[in-house]
Amino acid sequence: MAGFFRVLFVLSFLGAASADIVKITSTPSGATVEIDGIKVGTTPYEMKVPGGYIHGTKTVWGKSLEHQMRLHLTLDGYVSKDIDMANGPFPWIGLKGTYYGDYWVLKTKEFHFDLTPSATAFTGQIQVASTAVLTPTRPELTPEKVAELAGPAVLRLERSEA
Repeated sequence: MAGFFRVLFVLSFLGAASADIVKITSTPSGATVEIDGIKVGTTPYEMKVPGGYIHGTKTVWGKSLEHQMRLHLTLDGYVSKDIDMANGPFPWIGLKGTYYGDYWVLKTKEFHFDLTPSATAFTGQIQVASTAVLTPTRPELTPEKVAELAGPAVLRLERSEA
């Protein structure tokens, strides 16, 4: 029984020791951080992730990132940023060749963004230029011609007074 608790302690210690911190910063700070469409905080932002998210897992007990993580940063007056945070998918294949699914690995532990003010990003004048020549798909019909063409489709119902 004591051996079981030693194994459990070692496994729990390994799980805790393999956690990493991912940092998301911006200049200027205070940008809203959304990960996978969920607002999680503002920059500077730190989140604890399993080590397998950064290095990939090596064992069946390790945690693996099972989807792409999408980061969205917004700050009033600045151009928003959207990035995919991970590389992948990579196939997870066991030693005996068994396929266990796909996983992703975060690109880095530190994501930093220099935000661009909207006023400097969107300057100039908007101009519309078109080289396409629009041609009607069918000729214009006079009201008389429409009535003539629709005549055979009109059904007249009469009721006898019997």
